[in-house]
Amino acid sequence: MIARDEFKKPNFDDVYGITANPIRLIFMIGILWHLSKNGDTEGLQITEVGCWTGSSTLTWGQAIDEYFNGKGQITSIDPWIPYVNIQTNQTTTNKMMNAALEENRIFDVFIRNTSFLSQNIDLKIMREPSSSALTQIKKNSQDLVYVDGDHTYESVKNDIENSIPLIKEGGVLCGDDLEIQLHDCDETIYLLDP
Repeated sequence: MIARDEFKKPNFDDVYGITANPIRLIFMIGILWHLSKNGDTEGLQITEVGCWTGSSTLTWGQAIDEYFNGKGQITSIDPWIPYVNIQTNQTTTNKMMNAALEENRIFDVFIRNTSFLSQNIDLKIMREPSSSALTQIKKNSQDLVYVDGDHTYESVKNDIENSIPLIKEGGVLCGDDLEIQLHDCDETIYLLDP
């Protein structure tokens, strides 16, 4: 049973906060500060690819409150389905993440966490793969697109290619994480621990 006071703050405990890196959040807020100095400070449009439990969503929301008079839209794209191949990635963390996704707990926590966004922020949730969701967003409409979904090379490349047409002039395309490619590491280490 969930303690009543747990609903007084977002939940990033255990598996729910496993992907949140506090240092990157500072840079995310800084990007929106920069955008606020160079353009319209109302009606900011952000698309994020990959949301997990909403840490980045809340960070964008905090910056919208601070620098854009609390007015803006965040489009959150994530299918919230298991994505780690447990056959090749058998760590306890990966198993916990996949189980939480299978049981819909991650999406439920995302919904609860994002309920802490200010009411002026329009949150649009697209629970589908980025390959289809990004094609539904109007071209030249986004001030910022943040790519943090599937971290494999092909998926990141596709997300970047699909995001570029969406960005307004002077907008920002940024992201977090790309899994290392085999040609970028010592192959003997990879062969020891694939």
